[in-house]
Amino acid sequence: MNPEKQINPRDVLREYCLFGEGVDLERAVKMHLLVNEWKNKFLTSPALQNLYLNEGYEIEGKRPESFLNVMDSTTNRRKIIAHLMMLDYAIDLHTRPPIINMEYKDSGRIVSEDYISGTDRIRVLTSQGYDAVKIDCLQETWLQHPTLSKEVREYQKHLEVAFDEYNRKYILDGMIKVRKIHFNWEGDENNLQERLSKIFEIRERNALDSAYYGRANGLFNACKRDYDKLNSYPEGKFFILSKEEVTEFIFR
Repeated sequence: MNPEKQINPRDVLREYCLFGEGVDLERAVKMHLLVNEWKNKFLTSPALQNLYLNEGYEIEGKRPESFLNVMDSTTNRRKIIAHLMMLDYAIDLHTRPPIINMEYKDSGRIVSEDYISGTDRIRVLTSQGYDAVKIDCLQETWLQHPTLSKEVREYQKHLEVAFDEYNRKYILDGMIKVRKIHFNWEGDENNLQERLSKIFEIRERNALDSAYYGRANGLFNACKRDYDKLNSYPEGKFFILSKEEVTEFIFR
């Protein structure tokens, strides 16, 4: 009989630096695994969304379809949301025919009229509809400059990796609130809360929070190399936001 393979806590958390006196690695691993599970299920679990977004009560109306639609107080996470929305919108203009009107906020896309003022360089909607000539020029640029598309996709990929780490922190941060919710009913929300209560420890939570935030910031800072490449020529500038535009987005 082969013995059951044991999980080495250091292997599970090998990408993170955990600091703090008396931190129990096994407890930290249990919390980390639950964070990953909830992060992966968040967009498809009504119960998790109810707990995180509405104090455990049923959400009325539209639910988030992407983490881009879920805001929190972490400034760098909000910055990445702005950058990713801009990239999504710009890539759409360069690669897809404008069959539908994308000028609505809940789409997870950013449009100049709604989000960024004074950015005429990305405005393609007029009072008569889309500027077909401008869009044709954008799509021709995309096809004729393979280096541009490669650098844009690299930038997008690296931002998404950093964003995923900030989303891990978002789930961990919300666990404190989830633990304190008082229910007068039974349901999936109670079951999730009970699972959390069995493994939650504030010492390990704080260690994971610092680890997630540190890794996310490092990944985000590394994106500056991609940003600087795109910022070095006119075609690339179309896909990035200036510091002023990002500030306007996160404090709007």
